[in-house]
Amino acid sequence: MSIEIRHVEAQDVSDIKRILTDDSVMLGTMRLPHVANANVEARINTGLGNYKLVAEVDGSVVGICFMSSTPDVPRHNHAGEIDLVAVRSDFQGKGIAKALLGAMLDLCDNWLQLERTGLLVWSDNTHAIELYEAFGFEREGVIRKYARRPGGFVDAVMMGRLSDHHTASDLRVGHQANHSI
Repeated sequence: MSIEIRHVEAQDVSDIKRILTDDSVMLGTMRLPHVANANVEARINTGLGNYKLVAEVDGSVVGICFMSSTPDVPRHNHAGEIDLVAVRSDFQGKGIAKALLGAMLDLCDNWLQLERTGLLVWSDNTHAIELYEAFGFEREGVIRKYARRPGGFVDAVMMGRLSDHHTASDLRVGHQANHSI
């Protein structure tokens, strides 16, 4: 199976709608079961600081990864948030999420020069948590009763990943500068 990672395109709306309304995906997000095409179209539009990748297999989009940042906010332009990683249930467990997340983090680290990438994940989504930890995300806290879902509430785990763009000499220079203030 060959996985192509690419930027989202307007013609992906129906495939993305299929992903967003997949039962296993809906349980892992705060999305509702019925989504209008217009809502999906609005969701995939990109603007400043929004990056949206898709995974395509045999001509169909089977996975999505969205990230947002605030490049126009000087005190927060070093950070981004993974907003969504989702894979159609019939393609889960085949490396799609790993390929999407790897491509998005490459974009964050090497092209956008982000120092921090964060995300929220449901506390019972052990497969996703293991994937995020494999990419260097660490648990930073728990938000109790974060979202409603059938049967009650679910907690969210805050996770963050710091990039290592600094060399040891950069850190020493910064350390000395802090002492001279």
